[in-house]
Amino acid sequence: MDISVGIISAACHVPPHRRSVSELFHEERVQATPQTLTRLGIDQVPLCNGEGGSFMALAVSQEALQRAGIDAAQLDVIVDYTILPRMMNALGDFTTTRDEEHFHGETRNPCFSTHEDPDYSKFFWAAVEVIEAYEQRRISAPEASKKIFEMADSYEFPVVIRRDAMIRAGWLKEGDQVSARDVEFTRKGFRWALTNPHTRDLFGSSETFFRWCARRPDPHLV
Repeated sequence: MDISVGIISAACHVPPHRRSVSELFHEERVQATPQTLTRLGIDQVPLCNGEGGSFMALAVSQEALQRAGIDAAQLDVIVDYTILPRMMNALGDFTTTRDEEHFHGETRNPCFSTHEDPDYSKFFWAAVEVIEAYEQRRISAPEASKKIFEMADSYEFPVVIRRDAMIRAGWLKEGDQVSARDVEFTRKGFRWALTNPHTRDLFGSSETFFRWCARRPDPHLV
C-alpha cells in the first residue's frame, strides 16, 4: 500500500508574558555587565504567567489545525516527542566548552534526532505497526491507544539527566548535595511523565516535579 507522507501545517506558541533579561539576572543575583547583556543579543524572554504546558499545547494545536484547514475530529493519531533531557545536557556542555560536537548527538539510526533516547526508534516503529493496523480497520482507535501506552512499559527509555545539567537547569543549587539514588529517582519520575497520558504540564516547579516522582497525574487531566 502506497502512502504519501508530508507536512501540511506547522505552528509554534510562546507565552505572551515577557521579562527583560537584565531583570531576571538581578532576581537570580547573577552579575551581568552591559557587555555581557550585549553579547547575549537578547533583551527579553517569554515567561509563563499561569499558563501550563497543556494550555500552550492546546493553543499551538488549534493554530496548526486552523492553518491546515482541518478539524480535530479528522486526526487519527497524535505523536508526542521530546529530546529535552539529552539536549539539555548538550546545551550545557556547549555553553561550557563551545565545542559544537556536543550538538551532534550520539544515537545511531535515529528516527528524528541523534539526541533521542536509544530505545525510541524501536518503540516508534512498533507504534507504527499499531497505527497501520488501525488504518486498516483491524483494531479500533481505543485498542490502538491502549496498545501504544502499554508498549511504553516495554522499553527502557533511559533519561540521561546528569547532576551538572540539573544545576544548570536550576533544579539544584551549586551547593546542594544529591546522591546517585536521588538522581535515579529524578530520571524515573521524568521518564514516567514522558510516557504517561495524564501528564502534560511543563516542568516549572518543585510541585510538578515531586508529583511526577510520586506517579501522580496532573490534577486538571483526571
